[in-house]
Amino acid sequence: MKKIIVAIFACVAFSALVNAGQRKIAYSRGENIFVADADGTHSKKIAGGAWPEISPDGARIAFNTEGDAKNRPGPERHIAIADVASGKVTVLPNIPSDNCFGPVWSPDGKQLAFSIMADKAWQLGLVNVDGSGFR
Repeated sequence: MKKIIVAIFACVAFSALVNAGQRKIAYSRGENIFVADADGTHSKKIAGGAWPEISPDGARIAFNTEGDAKNRPGPERHIAIADVASGKVTVLPNIPSDNCFGPVWSPDGKQLAFSIMADKAWQLGLVNVDGSGFR
């Protein structure tokens, strides 16, 4: 029985070490979004923006773009997703506001919740990661 317990513990510990090596973090510095290994090494600039949130699988980063609003008060911010491997950035379409921020991934990585200025008040928005299904 002790051998089985030791074997299970070794498998779990090895699995944790392997997965820890693959974990990434996303952060902002200045007006840019970066991704790095969990220990802070191998930092790579992804895009300009703020409020980064790495996807549950570590393959994408949701963030908001930052810009000066033209002909209206306040900032202009849109929700965007960057692919970590390629660096390709997609600003999500069909979100009816120029002032959104703070995206948070759903646990399955299929949707984003975020703050949105709508009807002159902050509200909670939800959208699929391809930009469809906004509500």
